[in-house]
Amino acid sequence: MSLSSQSEKSDLAQQRRVAIEQAVDFASKNQWSEAIAVNREIIKNFGEDTESLNRLGRAYMENGQFPSALKAYKKALKIEPLNRIALRNLDRLVEASPPKEKKGNIREKKVFFLDNVDAVVELHLQWLKPGGMLILGVPNFSGITKL
Repeated sequence: MSLSSQSEKSDLAQQRRVAIEQAVDFASKNQWSEAIAVNREIIKNFGEDTESLNRLGRAYMENGQFPSALKAYKKALKIEPLNRIALRNLDRLVEASPPKEKKGNIREKKVFFLDNVDAVVELHLQWLKPGGMLILGVPNFSGITKL
């Protein structure tokens, strides 16, 4: 590797660090539109990574752009399926969204329990009308091999 290409990589890394600091600074000041713009630029220039997508999702969420936040968190989970930040914020989005009516007033929500990396349990929660019965189910359950 030539000295010139090493210098270019170092410059790009520095530019990325500065942009990340700027995005975090905007978020810390609740300047969500600016944080969205900077995070989108980071992703455009340096590619998608879970940290940038999580920052973008948070900025969209705080700015009230829930569909865009959902897309950002889903992209983060495609890269890192057990990313706790994306999973937690997706759960917050579900909690904040109004119940969707389907199949006779049944609303469904997926819950992931991440007690450790080796054991992940996915439950489907369904309930009928407010105050109705709660139904728990574990899809495709074939036994727990490790706890």
